[in-house]
Amino acid sequence: MNSSRQNQSGAVLIVSLVVLLVLTIVVLSANRNVLLQERMTAAIRDSDIAFQAAESGLVEAEAFINDVLPGLGGLGIFSATGNDGLYAVNAGPSDYTDPAVWADGVTRQAVATADGYDVRYFVESLGAFSIGGLGESIALNNDYSQPEQDTVADVFRVVVRAAGPNGTPVKVVASYFSANL
Repeated sequence: MNSSRQNQSGAVLIVSLVVLLVLTIVVLSANRNVLLQERMTAAIRDSDIAFQAAESGLVEAEAFINDVLPGLGGLGIFSATGNDGLYAVNAGPSDYTDPAVWADGVTRQAVATADGYDVRYFVESLGAFSIGGLGESIALNNDYSQPEQDTVADVFRVVVRAAGPNGTPVKVVASYFSANL
């Protein structure tokens, strides 16, 4: 019995250690992929929430134009410096990546937003436009064969920026909105 123990070279031990090492590498690689996929999923979720928060800010800005702005003095409160996020004709900022554009005083803070998301917007007046397009009149006939009058509306550019809790992701949504002030 003693001689059989002396003839063993330990091959089974070496093979089992190699198999264990290969399995460890496979598990660690799979774990790394799972963590990467988890981070990507979280980033996509945060991006979607930021976009939805920006859309919510856009709805709030449009309600501000329709409901609040007429009581504040209408187009008379728009300025070239964007006082409180209200810019006069052709005075709105064009570089939305500049952090100074989104500072207090030159933008408005949206109220109805997702928790932890900073949503701000500004409104730029583009002037009054005829709905007929390019100054042409609208000639819709009513039941009495009389043409309808031109409809003139005040047009606004609304730009909303939503930033996540840690500053990323950032989504910017721009829209044109018309109202009769």
